[in-house]
Amino acid sequence: MVIEMPYNKNLSSNSYKIVGRGGRRTNCTKPDVKLWMELLADKIREEEDFYLFYGLPVKVKVDGYFLDNRRPDIHNLHKVIADAVEPALGINDKYIQCVDGEAFPDCERQRLVIEISLL
Repeated sequence: MVIEMPYNKNLSSNSYKIVGRGGRRTNCTKPDVKLWMELLADKIREEEDFYLFYGLPVKVKVDGYFLDNRRPDIHNLHKVIADAVEPALGINDKYIQCVDGEAFPDCERQRLVIEISLL
C-alpha cells in the first residue's frame, strides 16, 4: 500500500513534542502533528487492502519530496509515522520496520510517500 501525505516541518522527532517550561519537551504532541497522524491513520484505514495488514509485522519505507536541499533527515520522521501506523493497523510499533527511502530536492510540492508492506 502506498500513501502520499503532505510534509509538515514539525514531523521530525526533534520537534514534534510541545516544549514546556525551561525548554523541556513534554509528552504532548503538537496539535498540527497530531492532526497529521490522525489523517495518515485514516488514509491507511481507507485503503481497500488495509485488512490484509491488520495485526501483522510491516515494513514502512518513506520517500520525501522537498523544496530544496535543506531537507530533513528522513530517519527523524519514522517515530511520528510509526506512531500513526500503529493504531491504524492494530500492531505495536516494535513490529514496524522503518526504512529510509530517497529524498528528492527541488520539487514544487513537499510531500512524503509512505509505502507499507508485509515483512
